[in-house]
Amino acid sequence: EHRALYEFQVKNERFDAFTKLLLRQYGGELFSGFVPISENALGKAFRVPFTEIGEVLRQLVAMGVAEYEPQKSKPTLTFLTPRLDATTLPLGLAAIAARRQRDLDKVRAVVRYVQQTRRCRTQMLLEYFDERSEAECGVCDNCLAKRRTGSDGEGYGLKSVGTTAAERERILTTLAEGGMTVHKLIATLAPRNENALIVLLRELVAEGAIGYDALGNLYKS
Repeated sequence: EHRALYEFQVKNERFDAFTKLLLRQYGGELFSGFVPISENALGKAFRVPFTEIGEVLRQLVAMGVAEYEPQKSKPTLTFLTPRLDATTLPLGLAAIAARRQRDLDKVRAVVRYVQQTRRCRTQMLLEYFDERSEAECGVCDNCLAKRRTGSDGEGYGLKSVGTTAAERERILTTLAEGGMTVHKLIATLAPRNENALIVLLRELVAEGAIGYDALGNLYKS
């Protein structure tokens, strides 16, 4: 308290100048809690080596006037909250259970996605994010598999291009005459459904029947 410090200064005149220096440098915050100080700065202001500053502060501690933690040469870390004992650690069991259930649902969704061999992959992904699509993508492995088996060719709108060997042969024959870009091939074949043709081209690339050269042109393998 201010009164107690004043009485200390009166009774201990040799500390009077130093306590006044502390108050000038760091103000009333010294009475409310720990305040970071600089022994070097105090030494320069008091015109004594900083080691003597530490000694004076330790004397004030011994006399019950101040609390002092000496400057450390290494970095320190102070936790602002107490460390809880592991045996009494409070756990949000409901939140943990909910998180566990969410993780299990995600794992099950991945397993269903991998094991599914009939449904359109894009439709499954959209449903996972609470979206719906009546149209199948026509380019995922399941869609291509259904097309190869002829189980759902109409569903992709491929009939307009044709799923027969003749349509495939038409593409291969055109590319055998010379490589060309996808856009040029579409213009040459003039399909009624460009998207369906692109699906067929992707299938042929996957089979290795056609490929892309360094310039991005399609060619017959």
